Amino acid sequence: MEELSTKGWKTEETRAQIKKILKIDFMSSDEECDDGFITHPPSWQSDTFAKLKSKLDTVYLETCSKKSRRLMQKRTIGSSHVKTLPNYPEEYSWMIKND
Repeated sequence: MEELSTKGWKTEETRAQIKKILKIDFMSSDEECDDGFITHPPSWQSDTFAKLKSKLDTVYLETCSKKSRRLMQKRTIGSSHVKTLPNYPEEYSWMIKND
């Protein structure tokens, strides 16, 4: 996942890679609050993976109608949530933060 430009996401190969990633439990934790939700990214998440998830969220929002976007709860990025590093295939090592 070297290139994060959404323009290249139209290729079947890139879309297949993204679908594989989404099937593995690499997602953030959410906490409900008065203003909506606070999203806590996993502590092991790399900056590249965080950017990818942000771009996926943007692409998703672009497909939603104005009415759907108005009905969505506000989300705020909170502090990292300490989570155990999941088992992952070697090809996804770019998703893991190098400490």
